[in-house]
Amino acid sequence: ERAVVEVEQAKRLNPEDITVLRKCVLVYEISGRRARALQAFNDYLEAGGPAEELKINPDLAEMMADPEVQALMKSQRRP
Repeated sequence: ERAVVEVEQAKRLNPEDITVLRKCVLVYEISGRRARALQAFNDYLEAGGPAEELKINPDLAEMMADPEVQALMKSQRRP
């Protein structure tokens, strides 16, 4: 729970920082907050974060297989 509070505080201070957003995805997913992890993942992609960095993280493997994540990655692909 403390990690959630800390990443939320960091996100309030740096809402477009891809490092902070990446940590939000990880903390939310590990703590069982998939909906928040998905939103943070979307924010991460919109801020220019590379999906590849998250795809290689074994702690996010289940989330990366989620059809909603697949759709987000597809919609954020740059031409």
